[in-house]
Amino acid sequence: MAIIGETFNPFVDNQINIRQLLMGKRSRSNNDLLMLNNTNAWLKLASSVRVLSDDSAATYDKKKGEWVDKEISTGEQRLRDIGLPNTGAFTGKQLAQKSVLFNTLSSVSDSGRYSFRSGVSTGGDAVGNTIWNTNSSYGLGGTDFGIQPAPGLISAKIDCKNRGSIREATIELKAYNKFQFELIELLYLRLGYTMMLEWGWDKFFNNAGQLQQMGNTIIEELWFDENNNYAASDVIKKVDSIRAQNCGNYDGFVGKVVNFNWKFSPDGTYDITLKLITVGDVIESLKINNVTSFVNQDSIDNALLANTEGDGDKVISKNQKATSLLVLDSPIITNAGNSTLSTQLFKDIVFNSDKWKTFSKSGGEQEIKNNYFGLYSNLNLIDHTKSKDIITSTNATNTGNTDKDTDPEEKYPIPGVDVNKYNYFITLGGLLTYIETYCIPTINGKKMLTFDLSTSNICSAFPYQVSFDPRICLIKPDFGDNGFYKNKKNDYKNDSGIHYFNSLDILKPFLQIDENSKVGYGNTNNIYLNYDFISEALKKNTKGDSISIFKFLEAICEGINSALGGVQNLEPIIQNDSVISIIDQNPIPGIAKVAGFESSFKAPTQFEIYGFNNTDGKSTSNFVKSFGFDTKIGPELASMITIGAVAEKQDTKNYDGTAFSKWNAGLKDQYQYKFQDPEEPSLADTTVKPEWYPITTQELAKMKVQFDAGELDEYGYGSTSVATAGLVGNSNFLEPEDYAVAGVSSIVGFSAIVNKRHQRKRTYWGLTGYGYRDVDCKVTGQKFAAVEWDEYCKDVQDYKKEEIAEEQREQAKRDREKLSAQGVKNVNNYISWLVDGFGGKLRNKFIDSNKYFYLNSDFIKLGKNMFTGFITQLNDAAFKSDQEATNTTGFIPMDLSLTIQGLSGVKIYNALSINQRFLPKSYPNALNFIVTKVNHDISSNNWETSLHTISTANVKDNKTTFDSQNSAVNDVFISQAESAGDNYINEFQSYVDKTPWSAVFVATVVNGAIKFPNEYAHTDYAQAIKADTENVYPWTIVNPAVSTPKVGDVIIQHRNNSKQTFEDPVYEGSSHGDIVTKVESGLVYAIGGNLSDSSKWELTRLENGKLPSKYFVILRPSSKQNEIANSAIRELKKWRRSEMAYTTDGKNNNVKADMINEQDPTNFALLKNYYDNNKANSPALPELESKFEYTFKYASNGSRGTRTAGGGGRNFSKIKTA
Repeated sequence: MAIIGETFNPFVDNQINIRQLLMGKRSRSNNDLLMLNNTNAWLKLASSVRVLSDDSAATYDKKKGEWVDKEISTGEQRLRDIGLPNTGAFTGKQLAQKSVLFNTLSSVSDSGRYSFRSGVSTGGDAVGNTIWNTNSSYGLGGTDFGIQPAPGLISAKIDCKNRGSIREATIELKAYNKFQFELIELLYLRLGYTMMLEWGWDKFFNNAGQLQQMGNTIIEELWFDENNNYAASDVIKKVDSIRAQNCGNYDGFVGKVVNFNWKFSPDGTYDITLKLITVGDVIESLKINNVTSFVNQDSIDNALLANTEGDGDKVISKNQKATSLLVLDSPIITNAGNSTLSTQLFKDIVFNSDKWKTFSKSGGEQEIKNNYFGLYSNLNLIDHTKSKDIITSTNATNTGNTDKDTDPEEKYPIPGVDVNKYNYFITLGGLLTYIETYCIPTINGKKMLTFDLSTSNICSAFPYQVSFDPRICLIKPDFGDNGFYKNKKNDYKNDSGIHYFNSLDILKPFLQIDENSKVGYGNTNNIYLNYDFISEALKKNTKGDSISIFKFLEAICEGINSALGGVQNLEPIIQNDSVISIIDQNPIPGIAKVAGFESSFKAPTQFEIYGFNNTDGKSTSNFVKSFGFDTKIGPELASMITIGAVAEKQDTKNYDGTAFSKWNAGLKDQYQYKFQDPEEPSLADTTVKPEWYPITTQELAKMKVQFDAGELDEYGYGSTSVATAGLVGNSNFLEPEDYAVAGVSSIVGFSAIVNKRHQRKRTYWGLTGYGYRDVDCKVTGQKFAAVEWDEYCKDVQDYKKEEIAEEQREQAKRDREKLSAQGVKNVNNYISWLVDGFGGKLRNKFIDSNKYFYLNSDFIKLGKNMFTGFITQLNDAAFKSDQEATNTTGFIPMDLSLTIQGLSGVKIYNALSINQRFLPKSYPNALNFIVTKVNHDISSNNWETSLHTISTANVKDNKTTFDSQNSAVNDVFISQAESAGDNYINEFQSYVDKTPWSAVFVATVVNGAIKFPNEYAHTDYAQAIKADTENVYPWTIVNPAVSTPKVGDVIIQHRNNSKQTFEDPVYEGSSHGDIVTKVESGLVYAIGGNLSDSSKWELTRLENGKLPSKYFVILRPSSKQNEIANSAIRELKKWRRSEMAYTTDGKNNNVKADMINEQDPTNFALLKNYYDNNKANSPALPELESKFEYTFKYASNGSRGTRTAGGGGRNFSKIKTA
């Protein structure tokens, strides 16, 4: 994945922890001291050069005293030229294999064993060869100028370019005579040739806390293996594997030579500098305009003539009567043949007409969504019976059905719009597939570069977002609860909302909303690009005869960013040196909660910066050599910071300053006096709860069963065989913090060490679970990977607490103004623009409009501006409510940099976590530090890694969801739907907020089955029954200390320390009552009102068959117990958004998306009925409002339904989605 802010790979995180534990130990073993005082870095470089030979081999002529060869190839001659006449010993891979730059110049065998040099040679080691030797440290190259050492590496620096996605290595070498220099020149100073650079530590503690010696690596294992036809991409994957096997203590670099220089020194030596760059660098130079050999102007003309009909300068394809006109001067046609890509685009339109038929002509066939879309052709066939409808239609009765008299060939005379030019679209994923297929060459059967086309290509997304410029791209619109299909005219005309067009349903969905977390994000692969825009991007990024793939992709991303309103920041990057990805600079709020992504955002080990840290009984310290913080703020960001000092102030330029608001949290600028301090959260319920709350005992039992059924996670890197690692009988390693080597004092000569987990028993909440397990949790609906029992319990508890916290935040939102006056204006303006573009109904006015498809530049610009204000206001509301920053700022040039002891495996765009003891606390609260450069410096037996970062706003744990954002927008729709009810809504919302309704709920519900006191408070109706000496009410009071509750009972508890008892002569004070609907398995199921500002079940566990002591009285009916319970269940249904959300056992009790909030105008009539039936005079309910209808999507299945608030009724009729 390429998502901003992912945490380190587990092996990196574990190694950081291992090293910090080692540095923090006060009592150190011999192995500890060996690691701390005698660890050295190593460096290797190997060449890919192979010396070509002929079939004849050189032989030594003793008479002549020289080597002779009947036929000498060019490669053999080059060997002779540098003084190696015994060519048979150096052709093919032999010269490179004997000249690995490791421990000076060493020879490695096919089995991976080195012959290291030692001693002094006074002559060669071959007949007739006086300058070559394999074994001696001194004398290589002859002794004409004295005895000289062998050549070798001095240092290597690996630096990141292009914000880290391309790496460059600068290597310094030393040669001590001409032969050595010529040998180096022949093997290593080869422009464009591939080299393998490796480095690492000679010994290290692996992630099991055991001392391990570095074993063989790529150069020994596969670099000289010519049997498997390896490509660079294969070697890169192997580097990743060996990094993990060696726990980040090894790294490698596959690069091509891009530059070199050398200097001859007065002492007769050569100082050589070699520059390598990763293979991904070819993205800068690879051309898109690979000319097709079989396409020329004649073939294009013939194709057009063979596949078209008509005359003049406009023709229509015979195979495309369902599509639009084809214009001869279109860039798609005029550029055809200039490149393989443009030829394929041309071919799509002219020959492949089926690609645009993404709909079913006859009934009964399933519509298939694919990578292609014909905009105007599908609008014609699906949404419009006549072309005039898209221009001037004001006929409210237009159904948009595809009648038999529909003319699929009817031309679109839209003023100023060339429908031929803007009809054709392909997804971004489809375009990238084209580029990989037609523009990326292969080496050894493997693509030099590949594209990441996985479903993890995601970006930020926003409510009600559309592409504002279909000339560039399209995304499938999603208007949430307020989107309606125009051809559903009977439903539409009674509702407020925005039109959906059936033809746009063909598009693959851009917006993805996680069902559990309600976090929204976009699928970048499903952005549809206009063919004309693609062709223009090719044209504009052509320099001479060259089109850079990277520049082209940048242009595509810039166009998308602009068309989507400027709130995404897509860009191309290189991952793992050879994989091209499209990423969004903006972090995705809440992505850490989404299933499938949460494992990439688990809390990492923090870097210790200074001193010792004693936490959780462990002492840790740092292996950081230096750190610093640098800012490079330009004028525009300076303005944003200034605005951020007053988070809710939105000026005329629509600056969004919330990205910096946490930076200033708790501070006040006296001269920006409208700054408002963050409000305190509401106080929590002080009721004593079990330690596993809010998990119920029943849920806890289920969790234990599900945990025990989960698969054990062995979690191993490298060898999984204990025998292979030389640890027979020692498979259960001790904990990393013990630094014990399970019966082995040192491990030498193995490339990997078993990292098998130590499985252990963990007891939590009185229950014991064994091992790390992958658990499919039915309580939360989440999957937990590799968790121990205590971690699993905490995770589930946190999940449940988060549900409650969301409800509390909703309550907090109602205590403050959701939208400032300017914000309402911004939201209103944008919604008005959408209705103007797609058609809809707003302020009781029906608008049948299709301006969106006119492609008017002024209308496009207006929409972007209004969308900016809309998003800014949503961000401002989120900050006011939950102190959450915006994610639309992109990268902020603030660099927290670290230099540490060498470590590999850190990737660009990983999040860097720092122990903030020595940082200002506002830094990690306000900013996420994202790694952009991972530089390495290897010299003098030392290896240092420098991490450089750039900042983004800290939003990964944002709690604002698409549901809450849509709720804010829904308020606007509600307030606009019936203008006569605007004042009423505000008045009634305020009344409900101040007036409890739990008692009037109970009284109303029970009176529906049996006579019950109409009172405003729970103690009032209980007292009325207690004092009823004339048996007016068929009820009795029962002491909960001596009686078990029954179905139909009303059970009342004291609240807020009022401490009523059954024996009190008068019941008064704060209390709450619920209606019992079921008693089963020691649980009491009761329904109440005004719970979490809605109606829901209260589940109470009996204690020895009795209610807890907080309950002071039970009201028991003399009859009709089941009728009372059923009446309560029916009433509860009225507070649910879908029938599927309602169950008789209390499941889904706290699913926020399903609960109707008391502030929702949908239930105002219902609430007014409660109040007025029970001596509480609520504000007048206008006739207009009593008939107000509100439309929504069922949370369970996404279908649409309508419910009518008038009279408190509910219609759950389902409407089939078009």
